[in-house]
Amino acid sequence: MKFHTRWLCKSFALIALTMIFGCAPTTRDEPIDAELNVPKDWQSYIESNQIKSDFLVQFNDPLLKQYIDEAWSQNKDLAAIAASVSQATSLVDEVSSGLLPSAGIEIGANRQQEQGFISDIRNSALQVTWDLDVWGRLQSEREGALNDARSINADFAFAKQAIATNVIKAYVIIIEANHIAKTTSQSEQNLSRIYENVKLLFDEGLASTQDLAISRADLASIRSQLAESNGAVRDAKRALEMLLGRYPSSSINTMDIMPTLPALPKVGIPTDVIARRADLIAAERRVAASFNRLDAAYAARLPSLSITGSFGGISDGFSGLLNDVNRSWLAGATLFAPMFQGGAIDAQIAQANARQEEAMAQYQNTVLKAFNEVEAALDAGIILSERLKELTIAEGAAQEAFRVAKVRFDEGDIELIDLLSIEQRLLARQLDVQSTQSLLRQQRADLYLALGGEW
Repeated sequence: MKFHTRWLCKSFALIALTMIFGCAPTTRDEPIDAELNVPKDWQSYIESNQIKSDFLVQFNDPLLKQYIDEAWSQNKDLAAIAASVSQATSLVDEVSSGLLPSAGIEIGANRQQEQGFISDIRNSALQVTWDLDVWGRLQSEREGALNDARSINADFAFAKQAIATNVIKAYVIIIEANHIAKTTSQSEQNLSRIYENVKLLFDEGLASTQDLAISRADLASIRSQLAESNGAVRDAKRALEMLLGRYPSSSINTMDIMPTLPALPKVGIPTDVIARRADLIAAERRVAASFNRLDAAYAARLPSLSITGSFGGISDGFSGLLNDVNRSWLAGATLFAPMFQGGAIDAQIAQANARQEEAMAQYQNTVLKAFNEVEAALDAGIILSERLKELTIAEGAAQEAFRVAKVRFDEGDIELIDLLSIEQRLLARQLDVQSTQSLLRQQRADLYLALGGEW
């Protein structure tokens, strides 16, 4: 008995030393270098203050904030990604279990006949098996699963930000579409009055057939635009309802005026985006996971060591299993060294190498796309700001022209057709300003998403 005890102590000492010095798990918590020539500053630079965590509050529209919260809780695409997060977390637990011993109880009852004698055999045993991760293969697989989970979590965070961006854009598009429809309706009324005026002049012989035909064509055209504008309002509402996980009934409401334009966020430098944007973090973690799996593939070439043990008994009846004489135990270790696998291990290493190269290329492409999105959003902000400035001047001039024309009409200096024509120009300039204001708000949402700001 002393010999067995001594043997077991030595065995467990050997196992402990193996676990301490043999295992060399690979962790890749440091960010992966994208290996790109990244400029120090953005090409489209804008003076700004700082990224604020109250970006949504800056729109000063409680209804918009309410819709974003609803989208975060009800959007079906987001729910699917959330389920993927749960799956990835469970997979980490599953892979991690391989690092721990497994234990189970075996109970058996058999009847056998041998040389004319029938005998009953009852057995029970507690069995323990432990695959010692000497070369870190299981640990690398666990790290790969963990990095996959981190990647999906980052995907979920970015999806929330993208959905908030799309809700903002859909919301302001509805307001813009409503304004376009109202303005188009007013234009239709003006052109209808112009047509009736030209028709009277035609009946009196003061207008030509060509004037009447042109007037009728303008009226028909604006009525077609009005139908299209009303349809655009319904389309925009359905798009927002889909984002909120609602039935697309085109019945959702918005405020009548545009939300407040948020201040420009601090753009920082390009490398800040790599560390901050959730989708880039997700892509970078996928690269880390591919390295982990490559490590695991290489470790599969090396011998594996496992220990097994069991304690139980065997008897011709269950009651006899408790007798000391019927008890048994077993302890052992197994070393398995792969010699010939038909090229399977080399093929697995080649696949892991290819997946690592694929993940790296996708990461680099995602980084470039992110840089492009920031540059495009910054450039759009410059263009739209300049455009809004000039259009505001044009709207003011058109407003003044209409004011003067109205005075002249009241004094009988010009005809109604002239007044309405000038008003049409004013309505067109107002639509231009409204459209640009809508685009600026969409640009702010795109820029904030591109920079990876907190929502």
